[in-house]
Amino acid sequence: MTRLGMDADVVESIGKQLKHEGQSVTSVIRAVDGLIERAGANWWGAHGRDVVHQWRTVHRPALLKVAGAVDGLGQSAVNNAREQRGVSAAGVGERVPSGAP
Repeated sequence: MTRLGMDADVVESIGKQLKHEGQSVTSVIRAVDGLIERAGANWWGAHGRDVVHQWRTVHRPALLKVAGAVDGLGQSAVNNAREQRGVSAAGVGERVPSGAP
């Protein structure tokens, strides 16, 4: 028999952990922002400008997307757990179709 549904408590916990990890990525971005700012202020010339430019235009935006994606996965899990609880509370999954053995 195929299992349907979820353990809403476990999925909600995973969702919250995913959201926390998304926030962790955001914290890394802030830390790197500070380091790049210091490097830019103390690294003169084309190579220094290149490092700052690469961070601001390539790596930072990519990490922001990752943070948002991980947070979104977590929010989806939390939302689905909430919906599952609502469905379970209504007893929707317990009905047996007419004519079923």
